[in-house]
Amino acid sequence: MALLIREDEVRSLLSMEEAIEAVEEVFKLKAAGRADNRPRQRPRLEHAMLQAMPGAVEGVGLGLKAYTVTPAGVRFLVLLWDHESGELLAMIEAGELGRIRNGAASRVPTKNPPRSDSPTVGVIGTGYPAAAPAEAGSPVPA
Repeated sequence: MALLIREDEVRSLLSMEEAIEAVEEVFKLKAAGRADNRPRQRPRLEHAMLQAMPGAVEGVGLGLKAYTVTPAGVRFLVLLWDHESGELLAMIEAGELGRIRNGAASRVPTKNPPRSDSPTVGVIGTGYPAAAPAEAGSPVPA
């Protein structure tokens, strides 16, 4: 039976540091042709939209992030499957997971900045996910 991970459990199970390491590794695998992701699909109705983003990482598994956007809000879910058996391994409520991943993905390219004389790092954005890049850490001391 697949593991169900609720939104409130995600933060206790995944630190920003772990997310940064994982995202960096998957970026390397993608560059080596050992990971794949596909463009977001957006089927729509008059007052609702489903967004779906599939991906695969060699030796790890297959995944799908899907979320709905309606007047009632946004609901995120990630599904993970075993890459050998196809067995569904986990269902993860993924609002917090996406926020952490976004922060990690913004941190990876700045871990080794090309210029050491840049005194400021800026974050542009608002709302719930906007603090994640700052939480992921700045390569430039404040």
